[in-house]
Amino acid sequence: MSKKTIYKDFFILEENREEFENICMDAIKLANNFKLDLMKKPLVNYKEQEFIKNQIFEDFPRDPSDLKTVLNEYKNKILDGSVNWSSPSFLAFPDSNNSMATTIGHILQGMTSQNLCNSLHTSPTATIVEIQIIKWLRELLGFEVKKNIETVFDIGGVYASGGVLSNTIGLLLARERKFKETMKKGITFDVSKVKVFLPESIGHYSSKCAAGWLGLGLDCIKLVKTNNNFCYDLDVLEYELEKTVQNNEIPLAIIAYAGDSRTMSIDNFEMIYKLSKKYDAWFHIDACHGSALIFSKKYKHLINGINLADSVTLDPHKIFWMPYNLSYILIKNPENFKLISGSSDLITNEPLSMGQISPFIGSWGFHSLKLWFLFKNMGMKNIQKFIDYRTDKAKELSNKISNMKDFYVFNDVTMNSIIFMYIPKPFFKKIKNNDTFAIQELNTLNKSIREILFKDKSIFVHTFPLKDYKRVSGVDIKTELQMLRIIISNPLFNEITENKVLETIKEVAENEYKKRFKT
Repeated sequence: MSKKTIYKDFFILEENREEFENICMDAIKLANNFKLDLMKKPLVNYKEQEFIKNQIFEDFPRDPSDLKTVLNEYKNKILDGSVNWSSPSFLAFPDSNNSMATTIGHILQGMTSQNLCNSLHTSPTATIVEIQIIKWLRELLGFEVKKNIETVFDIGGVYASGGVLSNTIGLLLARERKFKETMKKGITFDVSKVKVFLPESIGHYSSKCAAGWLGLGLDCIKLVKTNNNFCYDLDVLEYELEKTVQNNEIPLAIIAYAGDSRTMSIDNFEMIYKLSKKYDAWFHIDACHGSALIFSKKYKHLINGINLADSVTLDPHKIFWMPYNLSYILIKNPENFKLISGSSDLITNEPLSMGQISPFIGSWGFHSLKLWFLFKNMGMKNIQKFIDYRTDKAKELSNKISNMKDFYVFNDVTMNSIIFMYIPKPFFKKIKNNDTFAIQELNTLNKSIREILFKDKSIFVHTFPLKDYKRVSGVDIKTELQMLRIIISNPLFNEITENKVLETIKEVAENEYKKRFKT
């Protein structure tokens, strides 16, 4: 086989341009058929994992296959069995991935391959786009925006692969602010004295893990009582902060939520800010979900005070119907990035080389291009409409679920999350008396409902254990119940889908109850 043949078969060249574009079109059509429910099932053609392993696990390929053959194998072994996140009945998470603009941006990001670690030589235009997007986001958050960006320490934000990394960087900033030069000298302080505050039960795992990853230890996490709105009990938070100081301990950071990952509840930022100043703690807001409201005309007031935080995390891949992945951490004082700046002879010292302010990240692609495409394509007016739609629709759906027999909603909708359970009447008296066996049976029943919906009915709702802080069920506040959760985000979720989903959930719940307890 000649070199010319090898090049033509495996690399993009002028002489195979048409062939390459045709196979790309075949791939796009295949993906579009998947997204638009033209395959076997609208959500997932469910297969047991052992079956999938038997299909995919094999010896390393020895002989080459042409791209059409590889694409066909992908279709049969991988795509057929994947979950269609774009389906209107995908209701477990907010990431619907059906925006035309972001899909185009994602394709172009992959094909043009810019590296934002450096600027002048590896991403000359991409770097400036990244800075522009961060400036837009800062302005919407209410952070000060510098007109003239001369160095990376003027920008005030940086890309991260997801909310977990963004939140970890936030805690790293808190650590370096309080204990300067820890990155250089290592941990020289008594970690047993350090406390990081999270709301009980609803605090995201990323902040807990970050404490471990950063050498603070998981024991530094102080869980604070959650109120019946699934937010910090502020009186208890202040009490715990005061107790920490009285015990000669160090309140390092208070982590609050603009849309916690379960109920989408929103903390009182103005009050928490006052406490953070009083006790000299870093104030971090996990707004991976709730940052959507900075684009809302109707509901933006719900996140008043978000601009008071020292750092805020945002996840556009959770908000904007886009392919994975894209997250940001923005900080009130851009100069604070100097606390965690890294240097290497592999990262150029050009003023706008963003690798200087990106801990845990080396090279990264032009992921923000998909967000630039969306902003340009939709404009603020249309973005506002769809962000407001999801909350309006969630409130409407919450009322409908509340009116269904034996279904109970456990949260007041603030954004787009509805937490609910199926509790047949005979269970109520037992669980109110804290009958442990009955509670276990009820939790198993709701878990089973979710599995049947996913495997057999092409409806994907989420499930997780959560305490009944609103006392809807009457169960002891210490007891966790297996909640079901619907999130409204997909713009294609309409009244027809809504009615079908509710009817199916009701049917599955009643049938599973009869099967388990009335045989």
